[in-house]
Amino acid sequence: MVEERDFWEKILQDWLIYNVWLIWKSRNQTIFRKKNTNPKLASEILSQAMEYTHCVSSPRPPSYKSIQSFGWERPPEGWMKLNTDGSSVHNSGLVGCGGVVRDENGRWIAVSREALGSLAALQLSFGGSKMA
Repeated sequence: MVEERDFWEKILQDWLIYNVWLIWKSRNQTIFRKKNTNPKLASEILSQAMEYTHCVSSPRPPSYKSIQSFGWERPPEGWMKLNTDGSSVHNSGLVGCGGVVRDENGRWIAVSREALGSLAALQLSFGGSKMA
């Protein structure tokens, strides 16, 4: 039982750090880049808090899955690279996709995203490729 509590304490700590970072990033965008504050930031943080509470109160034990981390690799000089991805909210029918084109230095050349409705994961990746 101690291991499970340690697991959830680590999740809460990570969640808190992530949200403080989001708020700090939004603040810096407003001050230094003169960008408007994200009006949805508070609701996004609240939504994540509710999701976290739901997960913590779930009667099932946490599942430990192997997580594989991938990183961006720069294309050859003079080339650009297109990366796409898609995601869905489990059992909600909410899906979306997006893509980003970057040069050999990692600078974003173009970015695109779109909510697509209800599609399969493979279709999401193709949708992101089509958009970009």
